[in-house]
Amino acid sequence: MPDDLGEQPEETGSPAGEVSARVGIKVGGAEVAFTLSVPSGTVGPEVLLPIARGLEEIAERVAEEAVERSGKAISCAKGCGACCRQLVPISPLEAHQLRELVASLPKPRRSEVRDRFTEAIRRLGEAGLLEAMRDPGAVPVADCKRFALDYFD
Repeated sequence: MPDDLGEQPEETGSPAGEVSARVGIKVGGAEVAFTLSVPSGTVGPEVLLPIARGLEEIAERVAEEAVERSGKAISCAKGCGACCRQLVPISPLEAHQLRELVASLPKPRRSEVRDRFTEAIRRLGEAGLLEAMRDPGAVPVADCKRFALDYFD
């Protein structure tokens, strides 16, 4: 693996319109090498989001394997739902893509999901948490843990 954890783009093996590079990263002390392909032209951030998600999944997998090798277990898994009961920050780009996903759902399901969002907004307002969620910078760092616990409750 190269010292700078990256190499020059490869000219072969990439589909037209893509550039590939052999990349190495360290995750929790473990070195991981893979080939990363990206569009060669100008693209919007929505095209790069799946690439970022893929990198996050690699880091997550390496971290999970390290925990398992240490003899410990991870209590949550995909589909467990605990994320639904705690604050999970998302980027504006992810929020935009979520909005597009909901808009693309068939009408009965789209209405159901929108109704759930409307209900969540109502409940956050009643709990006095809505304004802080709209402006996360309004919550002082020292109060973040309390805010997260209030949200959980």
